[in-house]
Amino acid sequence: MGDSTIANEDPIESLSKLNAQLREALDSREVIGEAKGIIMERERGGSEAAFDILNGMSQRSNRKLRDIAKDIVDSVERRKGG
Repeated sequence: MGDSTIANEDPIESLSKLNAQLREALDSREVIGEAKGIIMERERGGSEAAFDILNGMSQRSNRKLRDIAKDIVDSVERRKGG
């Protein structure tokens, strides 16, 4: 029989990996939301337009959208001294 990797994986390890992935996804979503808010305030635009700006920055720089978003949030926090 062709055992798959998943079938051979420890269920606790598998759940731990899934938990880490879900936590990362939630963190990404949060930082992207913060960055969208910053862009919306700066550009006086809506959520969709802010996402389009983030997405364009990501594509032009060939970097992940969440990394671009984190840079934006971090730069604002540095300016605020926090």
